[in-house]
Amino acid sequence: MNRAEHCKECRKKLGKTWDCVHAWLDESARSYFPWVGHRQVRHHKEGVERVRQKWGDEAAKAAELHIISDEGTIPTAAEIRKKYGPSPFTSDNGEYPTLPSERPDNWNWAVDYKTKWPKK
Repeated sequence: MNRAEHCKECRKKLGKTWDCVHAWLDESARSYFPWVGHRQVRHHKEGVERVRQKWGDEAAKAAELHIISDEGTIPTAAEIRKKYGPSPFTSDNGEYPTLPSERPDNWNWAVDYKTKWPKK
């Protein structure tokens, strides 16, 4: 589902688009690469809780709708990372840096991940 479709679904079910939530959930798709594996970053139960902390309970419902529409369920972070496998965009502790200021020192090598990341 694209962002406009997520917003339309939220407007229908929650009365508000919650565009900020959808933009935040999918931010890594724009920051890293347009691959469904970007969902590892925030499309999980822990991501819903981060939304709740940022914008409240109603926003968390929007995040749940978004994730269910994309994944069919709301997995844990461990479950979704297992589903999509390793990524050259993880840092040593398994977290995903989501802003340039949070990226690890060796970030630049990952930009060329197609040639430097081992194939399965």
